[in-house]
Amino acid sequence: SFEKETIPVARRKGVGIIAMKTLGAGTMLTKKVATVAECLRYTWSLPVATAIVGVDEIVHAEANAALARSAQPLAAWEMEELR
Repeated sequence: SFEKETIPVARRKGVGIIAMKTLGAGTMLTKKVATVAECLRYTWSLPVATAIVGVDEIVHAEANAALARSAQPLAAWEMEELR
């Protein structure tokens, strides 16, 4: 998995990590596995330098920015639940 295999290698090599497909290409939302807030908090709880978050409307960008300003890392149990 990206989290278990790729991230540790990148960190050992001192390479910055860019998170993409932070909503699972929409699958997480359409299958109602997680909310946008949960997906983004999960991503921001990982050791990433940048997260690429695509949006269709300005209101989504504004909502994501508000989430980023108030985001707190997920607890270990919350991370495990989303995995």
